Amino acid sequence: MIPHRIHKYLTSGKLNLIWVYSGLSILIWTIDAAIDVLVFNEGSWISQTFTPSFYELWTRLLICTTAVLASHSGFSILRHKRTEDLVKDHALQWKTTFDAIHDAIFLADADGKILRCNKAFAAMKEKPESEIIGQYCYEIVHGTADFIEGCPFLKAKTARGRVSVEIQAGDRWFSVAVDPILNGSGNIKGYVHTMSDITERKQAEEDFQKSGENLKLYQALINQSNDSVEVLDPATGNFLNVNTKTCTDLGYTREELLSMKVFDIDPMVRPSDFPKIMEELKRTGSSVWTGIHLRKDGSTFPVEVSLKYVQLDREYVVAVARDITDRKRAEDALKESERRYRNLFDNANDLIQSISPDGHILYVNPAWLKTLGYTMEDLSQITVFDILHPDFRNKCMNTLQQVLSGESKQNIEAIFISKNGRMVNVEGTASMMMLDGKAVACNGIFRDVTERKRMEEQLFQIRHDWEDTFNSITDMITIHDKDFNIIHANKAAEKILGLPMLNVSRTKCYQYYHGTGTPPEGCPSCDCLKTGLSSINELYEPHLKMFIEIRAIPRFDKDNNLVGLIHVVRDITERRKLEDQLRQSQKMEAVGQLAGGIAHDFNNILTAVIGYSNILKMRMDKQDPLTVNIDHILSASDRGAHLTQSLLAFSRQQVNNPVPVNVNDLIKNLEGLLLGIIGENIKLTQVLTGTMVVMADRVQLDQVIMNLCANARDAMPCGGVLTIGTGVMELGMEFTAAYDYGGPGSYAVISVSDTGCGVDEIIKRRIFEPFFTTKEVGKGTGLGLSIVYGIVKQHNGYVTCNSEPGKGSTFSVYLPITKAVVSETKSDEITGVEGQSKTILLAEDEPAVRELTKQVLENYGYTVIEAVNGEEAVKSFTENMNKIDMIIFDVIMPVMNGKEAYERIRKMKPGIKALLTSGYPSDFIQKQHISRQGVAFIAKPVSPASLIRKVEEELSA
Repeated sequence: MIPHRIHKYLTSGKLNLIWVYSGLSILIWTIDAAIDVLVFNEGSWISQTFTPSFYELWTRLLICTTAVLASHSGFSILRHKRTEDLVKDHALQWKTTFDAIHDAIFLADADGKILRCNKAFAAMKEKPESEIIGQYCYEIVHGTADFIEGCPFLKAKTARGRVSVEIQAGDRWFSVAVDPILNGSGNIKGYVHTMSDITERKQAEEDFQKSGENLKLYQALINQSNDSVEVLDPATGNFLNVNTKTCTDLGYTREELLSMKVFDIDPMVRPSDFPKIMEELKRTGSSVWTGIHLRKDGSTFPVEVSLKYVQLDREYVVAVARDITDRKRAEDALKESERRYRNLFDNANDLIQSISPDGHILYVNPAWLKTLGYTMEDLSQITVFDILHPDFRNKCMNTLQQVLSGESKQNIEAIFISKNGRMVNVEGTASMMMLDGKAVACNGIFRDVTERKRMEEQLFQIRHDWEDTFNSITDMITIHDKDFNIIHANKAAEKILGLPMLNVSRTKCYQYYHGTGTPPEGCPSCDCLKTGLSSINELYEPHLKMFIEIRAIPRFDKDNNLVGLIHVVRDITERRKLEDQLRQSQKMEAVGQLAGGIAHDFNNILTAVIGYSNILKMRMDKQDPLTVNIDHILSASDRGAHLTQSLLAFSRQQVNNPVPVNVNDLIKNLEGLLLGIIGENIKLTQVLTGTMVVMADRVQLDQVIMNLCANARDAMPCGGVLTIGTGVMELGMEFTAAYDYGGPGSYAVISVSDTGCGVDEIIKRRIFEPFFTTKEVGKGTGLGLSIVYGIVKQHNGYVTCNSEPGKGSTFSVYLPITKAVVSETKSDEITGVEGQSKTILLAEDEPAVRELTKQVLENYGYTVIEAVNGEEAVKSFTENMNKIDMIIFDVIMPVMNGKEAYERIRKMKPGIKALLTSGYPSDFIQKQHISRQGVAFIAKPVSPASLIRKVEEELSA
């Protein structure tokens, strides 16, 4: 045999092996012929030197050389065949090894599409391999449409190295490792994904955390683990506990390991680095890494180690190590297989195949295999017709016969069925392959157009969905070109605008939206086409008889050139009505607050004017001519007081006494009074329906109806018809939200309609404002309707006005219906007084009012003790507790208010008579909870007679 080094040199490609052996053969046979001549030449020196033994040796050398030549000739012929068999043998070995691994493993390409998986992974997902291969990993593993957050695939892509994580799926835990597969250029070609069931290891970790009486159970459990479980001292690295698997894997006894440190079995961990590792573990709580372990016999094996920091009675570190020898072997085998595939096949992206006349597949390239998921072994058992969709099999047979007859085919379309059942759309060409003048095969080059077909279907579906959405929108939407032509419209626009068939004639948008021949002034479409920016406008469109919001949105082509716009028009008529109602409500609220403030300040002034005028009149002789002047002062003051009450009614701040009131009965009782108000030239009609009970102040509700009827009378100076109607209406959230108060429910409706002159929109917006009137100067204060507004709102109701010039007016009052029962009204009884020899403690911070009140009380025989604030009043009461019969306090005073002073005095003398007074509005007084405590209250301004009457009532109560 040829020495190994010589054979290596000869087969290295540097020399042609046949020529070498041929030259060697000629040389040997030449020497042999020379030896024959010399040997048989008697008497020559060579015949004496080369003995028969030498000649026998040379003959054997010649025979061996000839044999080597013969063997190498066969080697050249069989080398290709042996290579093919070797590839198949290695592929089978790899597949057998791959499926024998207990861990679930699959191979994915760079995009995450699964190319291969072992039986363990298919069993885990409870699916056949054909349903897994070709799917994306996140679809199979997580059931999602894309990679989940923290996916190890994404991390491995960035790290370009192994990434390991632990995940929980249901009640199972898995250790997941992802290794990128790099090609010769260092680019990621795919990934190896390994899932190891570590549920038992996790359970062991949890069990380890139990202490005391569970220790034996814990030890028994960890001994059942298929992984090595080790408990370490984080301070020293000593083994504190190990399970049986640890002893088996490392070859040590449990006692031996408990006397060792982790450095003794893990050569990758240096003692100097151990504190830093433990510090990082304590910070993170756990970590997973791969390394090697050293057995007692000196051999090593790869492991995947999961570390967890545990704090119980002391600090522990639990290490769970798994022998990943099989997994490493599978990974190495997989990488070697990939290397062989790269060396044996080209890198064409198109699918290349060669088919025999009977349809058997002779050759396919890697792209073909990758796309359809078959192996060469699979292809040896099937024909091309087996992988074709049934709809294309007959067509393919005809195409094959046409090509074999010498006709090339272009633009062939077909659908292949991949190994996992996925349909692959292809387009390509086919031509005939000749050998010795005979057609022996049909070669085809195809391109996978599945994605393109899918996108075409998606585009069709998107357009269909877009049309459905476009036509379901209730806003009018039209798409225009730059010349204002409507080129597309949704159903709402077609219906409201009455558009013709757009594909028949050009339709200008302004013609149908505005009824004009040119774009109107302020058209947002014009602004949009000029600026290339969105534009919006709100306006009332008489052509459509509605308030509309027009939004113009520019349209651009792929080169960012403005080509038109999208026109969105919304009917905002109802919204504008609600906005107007809300603005009116807010305006009236603001005016009401102003009116209440004015009334409060005016009350104090009128109290002094009325009081001092009464005192002056009492002290003057009745025949004194100056009493007429005082009467004028009192009359003017009385009108001022009524004006103040009107302002308080408008601002909803006057005191009311709500009781259950039957609306229809109240209107019937007012009929006689109303006939006197409206006059003989106006006909009064009543349309009263049902029985409606509301909570209302009878006097104030009477005032509301009388004011509305008086307003209707003034609107019909030449006579007419006044109609009062009642009914029930359900109000929803949309109505009540416009007024920013109240709530939905059943409301009693009182409508007062006239056939008068009516009012326009401008007057209607201000009709409830105080002092606003359309009457001549001196013929009206402008408080009638404002008082109506204030009283109704104070009753948590609503009042609206519906009027047009020349068509009369209708005022509608909405009051919440109550289930309370109407009771009979009892007349108030006035009791007598015990006398006037009483002492009253008076606290008032306003000097003029305090002096007046004192003077009035003393004139009626009362003894008065004065105080300027609540604190002084409490002090005076403490000093004169036994003498004081009654207290009169202003509610709002400096230092200490009247309510607080009264509370302190009531604790000292619970039965003390008390009267509180204030010029502030009633809603403020109600916030002080005075009325709830049963304390008597009188509002300013108050006349001396009213004050004395109230004092006598309280003293005699």
